[in-house]
Amino acid sequence: MRNRLSSVRAHGALALLLLSPLSFVPAAHATENGNTSYLEAYQGTVAGLTHRLPRLMSSSIKVRINRFSTEDETQTISSLLEKKTPEALQNWLGDRLLGTVQIGETLPQPIAAAWSFEDDAGRHLVIVVPRPISIREVFQNRRSVDYPYTVAQLDLEADGHGSGELNAAARLRMAKDGSIEFNPLGVIPLRILNLRPLEG
Repeated sequence: MRNRLSSVRAHGALALLLLSPLSFVPAAHATENGNTSYLEAYQGTVAGLTHRLPRLMSSSIKVRINRFSTEDETQTISSLLEKKTPEALQNWLGDRLLGTVQIGETLPQPIAAAWSFEDDAGRHLVIVVPRPISIREVFQNRRSVDYPYTVAQLDLEADGHGSGELNAAARLRMAKDGSIEFNPLGVIPLRILNLRPLEG
């Protein structure tokens, strides 16, 4: 299944105006001493099916965004994808720190790319996180090695509440029309439920 970051939600993906200025840039939150901490932060629950009992697994998720990807950064991603240099793209994205995503009690993972856009259905965020690849995946030559990113899609209402999807393993690629798309390893993504502004 292909998920174009420039297609519509009804087709299993989210629209993303990658080559246009962000239409929504919220004011940064400030700490007590006046230092800027983040632009936006959300919390919710990640839920999905598992082969173990009970069949439904769930965990908390916290997303903290310091800033969104710039137009130049987006162009760099497009250029590296067009040149078909996945290792160069992984290395470049590995140097980005636009915020963090934390699932459960695991260590927060750095956000490498993040975009915001609006359409008739509301506001949407698309977040790309480099996925830690285990030594076992490499030595066993697993297919998952070719899916080095986690992609989160958040659908938000005006009050900051909403839902979304989490593709735990995905890869980025360039579509024929020049847009960026991602391919998830799994068919069914994890659901992000009860999404709301992060408290504290």
